[in-house]
Amino acid sequence: TLNISANELVLVHPATFRKLDRLFEVDASFNQLMEMIPGLPKIVERISVRGNLISNLPQLATKTLNLPNLRMLDLSLNRLEHLPKYALQGAVQLRVLSLANNRLRSLDDTAFIGVNRLELLHLQENQLTNIDDRSFLPLSEIRKLNLNSNKLALITDNLFSNNSKLEQLDLSRNSIRTIAPAAFESQKSLEYLDLSGNA
Repeated sequence: TLNISANELVLVHPATFRKLDRLFEVDASFNQLMEMIPGLPKIVERISVRGNLISNLPQLATKTLNLPNLRMLDLSLNRLEHLPKYALQGAVQLRVLSLANNRLRSLDDTAFIGVNRLELLHLQENQLTNIDDRSFLPLSEIRKLNLNSNKLALITDNLFSNNSKLEQLDLSRNSIRTIAPAAFESQKSLEYLDLSGNA
């Protein structure tokens, strides 16, 4: 485990941790980082960069950020405004992703391509007004999805159509005015649905 949390780090050189071949977990939360830590060994499974100043996410399949064993990524409490196309494509083992407390306004159809094994997705406390009908399509294994405290106004028929294993869905504290008739038709496993506070 590498713990460099609660410092005032702004930048980490790509070569700094590259040779640490037994490094499975990195905690760089609550620093002043403006980008993901480059050059981490491919063996890394858990990364927390919570509470930094990250505003852009590079593609996880790039040379500087190739993390095929990554299972947990916490990007909460940053300054992300959008997810670049195919940004998470290289994280094929990713199970848990937190993008909570950012500034995301929309999600396009490529947002989660490549992370088919994702089980927990935290998107609460953003500024989401628009989610493409195909955004969650690759997430056939998703079990818990938190979208509370956004600005969503419409839940369409197709938004969750491929998420049949979804057990918990939180849509509370949005601005939802319309829910399409078949919006939850595919959710045979749903045990918890929160639509409170949408006034």
